[in-house]
Amino acid sequence: MHELKALQDVQRKEEYLNLVRSFPGYAAVFFPPCPSDWHNNGYVIVSVSFNCLTLQACSSNGTPNGDAVEFAWSDIVSCAVSGEGVFSFEFGASSCKSTQIKVYSQFGHYLCSCFQRVNEERSAVGAIVNLLTNLEWKPRKRIAAFQDGRERIKDSSRNDRPANESAVS
Repeated sequence: MHELKALQDVQRKEEYLNLVRSFPGYAAVFFPPCPSDWHNNGYVIVSVSFNCLTLQACSSNGTPNGDAVEFAWSDIVSCAVSGEGVFSFEFGASSCKSTQIKVYSQFGHYLCSCFQRVNEERSAVGAIVNLLTNLEWKPRKRIAAFQDGRERIKDSSRNDRPANESAVS
């Protein structure tokens, strides 16, 4: 806590954000304890983050029982909310049969919205990474300057010409 206070100065904003981002649970949505058909039909605390979905087995008052289990987004096949508001998701690694888990929460619709939002963001990030990875950017034209200060376009397919003159084919 002392370290956070020391970094609250505006000039140290980047350091502050880097430290806060390293905290467990940063940018995750936590849901209150609710019944689930997972872990011996007990209670769970569900948390959704950009990196994974986490289920923490707990008592009805929220006291953790054992370790939390993280589900990679790549292993989650689908999610849905039933007419009664029961949230369910299906997961399975590519080598395993898929399994469905139901969460009986009053926040089922919001939980589903969180899933969809994370999926959209992960898809967008994946698309950007793919674009940057596969990008073959080869500039054809660049602007250079004449000694007298005028600009010219250097075009690999044509002769150099002043920037304000159009090329005549």
